[in-house]
Amino acid sequence: MIEEKSKTDCVIIVDLKSMAKKRNKSVYELSKETGIRYHIVKKYYKNEVYRVDLDILEKFCTALNCEPNDIIKRKNKNL
Repeated sequence: MIEEKSKTDCVIIVDLKSMAKKRNKSVYELSKETGIRYHIVKKYYKNEVYRVDLDILEKFCTALNCEPNDIIKRKNKNL
């Protein structure tokens, strides 16, 4: 039996950092506005999360006045 490995050239990332910068919001400000602990916001900001909590994503979108696709991106691995 031949095993097929799923190969993709893309990866999903959390790009909270660029949206926060566009809105001139710091990690500290996002933490205070959303009620999400600072270290959790920092993990999203640095793209160090492996599972996205939809409640947290909704709070970020509300605080930044944006849509989920402004924060969650699909990027080419080679770039």
